[in-house]
Amino acid sequence: MHAQARARALQSQHVSTPEHGTVIIAVGDEVLGGFTLDTNSHWLAARVREAGFPTQRIEVVADRSDAIVEAVQRA
Repeated sequence: MHAQARARALQSQHVSTPEHGTVIIAVGDEVLGGFTLDTNSHWLAARVREAGFPTQRIEVVADRSDAIVEAVQRA
């Protein structure tokens, strides 16, 4: 993945607070459609695990504000 695309993907991901466990939300129609492999969530899950916060869930949602809001509320 190109550096610019990786930066965009990381900016679009949310990590919940540690006391509730770690939830990673990846946003992208290209991931949902199978056009792009979500390597960012894998990378981020490894980093938060190294920091002592294992990931409980990774969720991929569409590029729609309602889907993003709902995912953040579930996290």
